[in-house]
Amino acid sequence: MIRQWTIENYMIAFLDILGQGDTVLSLKHLPRNKEEQVTAAEIIDNTAGYILALRSYFDGFIEARDKPSGLLDKLPPDQRKRAEQMRRINVEWRGLSDSIVMIVPLFDDNERCTSMSSILSVLFGICGIFVMSLISRKPFRGGIDIGWGVKLPKDEVYGSALVKAV
Repeated sequence: MIRQWTIENYMIAFLDILGQGDTVLSLKHLPRNKEEQVTAAEIIDNTAGYILALRSYFDGFIEARDKPSGLLDKLPPDQRKRAEQMRRINVEWRGLSDSIVMIVPLFDDNERCTSMSSILSVLFGICGIFVMSLISRKPFRGGIDIGWGVKLPKDEVYGSALVKAV
């Protein structure tokens, strides 16, 4: 039996932190004494800790972007409702090791406003992560593309957008 797929367009951004592998592999075994525990903690802080900081920054950016600013309160109710609809975003993201995958569905019932607002939010978030990575001297590489995709279990997306972004 052939499965029925729902094929939609997505924007997918894939970011991968550079140089993490060598640092992770420098910890060759579990720490056996205090000195090795200190070294292991430094390695983990510089790798896993950095990944958590980047993810937290992006998550915080998306949360802050989604909160109302109060500027809309000055608009008449019908205009405020329309402006709130235009600000709506739909961004999913997940981490895998030292990579981040951001997914924006490009289909909505809001005259594509949600899609465009979501794309802008992801691009601004990536710019912020990029500045943070330069300050930390831990650059990343990545790709962004738009193409077809299908939903897999657990809200993963597979398709041309992911392949080209990676």
